[in-house]
Amino acid sequence: MTEPRTPRQFIAQLQKSRPPRSSLFIKEPSSRMVAMAGKMGVPPKKLLKQFSKRDWAKHLVRHLRPRFPPELTELLDNGFIAVGDCTDTTPDTQVKDFGTEGYAIVFNIGLVQFLYRIARVLSTRFMPLDAKESPAQGIEDTARFISEIFWWYQQTGHAFGPDYEITEHQIHAASQLCTEAEAFLLAHEIGHIISDLSESANPMVAQIQHNCSEKHYEEYSADAYGLFIAMEFSKEWTTLDVKDYIRYAGIEFSLQIFRVLEQVGFDISTSHPPAENRLNFIRSLMKERFATSEAWEYISSFSSSIEKLFSRIVEIITNPDIYAEKYEKQAMSVLLEVDTLFEACSKGHTPDYITFYNGLDAIFSGGYSHKVLERVAKLVYDFSNLVNGSTPYHVFSGEMKVPYWRNIQKYKLLLGYATSGNIPPPMKILLESALRLPTQ
Repeated sequence: MTEPRTPRQFIAQLQKSRPPRSSLFIKEPSSRMVAMAGKMGVPPKKLLKQFSKRDWAKHLVRHLRPRFPPELTELLDNGFIAVGDCTDTTPDTQVKDFGTEGYAIVFNIGLVQFLYRIARVLSTRFMPLDAKESPAQGIEDTARFISEIFWWYQQTGHAFGPDYEITEHQIHAASQLCTEAEAFLLAHEIGHIISDLSESANPMVAQIQHNCSEKHYEEYSADAYGLFIAMEFSKEWTTLDVKDYIRYAGIEFSLQIFRVLEQVGFDISTSHPPAENRLNFIRSLMKERFATSEAWEYISSFSSSIEKLFSRIVEIITNPDIYAEKYEKQAMSVLLEVDTLFEACSKGHTPDYITFYNGLDAIFSGGYSHKVLERVAKLVYDFSNLVNGSTPYHVFSGEMKVPYWRNIQKYKLLLGYATSGNIPPPMKILLESALRLPTQ
């Protein structure tokens, strides 16, 4: 394969070499998308498929374009800076330098998926201003569910979490928060390029010099430029409105996620300062921007709530015994449901695959803690022994021995489910490993 010589060639070659993308966010089109499809005269699911296939990084560029200074727009238009996404599941971005030909910015889809998975749970806290009822789940449950998403990522490298219903309002809020978080991260990478071209080209250079240490100067400089673009500091602010409130919340949301990823041992980058320090740096720049403490309190009110939630998430992750008893009960409850389903679907001469697959989907779609992973791992290990001839009798039913043929029926059900296409990624990885199946 010929080595790419330009940023655009690099992006095109990278995208061609990666597996095709799957649906990024939602399995069913929202009512808003249904209405849009009606106006366009296309089936809603076709529109959803088209939406899922679009280059998300290019979408972010279009979203940010009105906030770009003219000189940056020119660099993007002439291809000196090329931006594209790839289907890498790592929640990260990267910049590749092509010397006089320019720079390529690669935005991993794994970052988009991870941000949205967390925002989706967070959105259950969002209620319309005129809502009379309280959020369906308490803040402690929200923190616990998000903690489980981080645990799952730590174990499997995939974004996974509860798949429960959320309202149109909450879907929209989660999408807005994610888009602004991603916009800041993209603007941060652009900041590296701008500083590399000319330090004086960064309009925040004066503020950077007296607000950060030299050790991580390049990263703080990129954060400052990202803030400048994301918050549209190039324009004079006369009043603050909801868009400013959401833009800033998105910035802090992205850094709060990296803060927790650091806690679970994810290697962000040796060049980056701790996310906590980056948050403090961003806040110092924001406070300088506002003439009154009231303005700062308004624009940071949403992000302050997010910070409190993520502080609780850090406590849960660093002290897993907090919910040890609850997780143990949840794991036993899930296994009891699985056991009942196995018994019901393995009675006949032919296993009832359809009922079994649908039943397991329903059980696992609600999310599950890391304790369930341990229990299911033991269950699958026992089945592996069964295949190898070291477990001649039952796996599930207490002390009562079950004929060997029933275990074979159960094994067929489990093997069929493990190789199906709709199984949630964490459980799929677990089953493929325990059943010694080749990973896809």
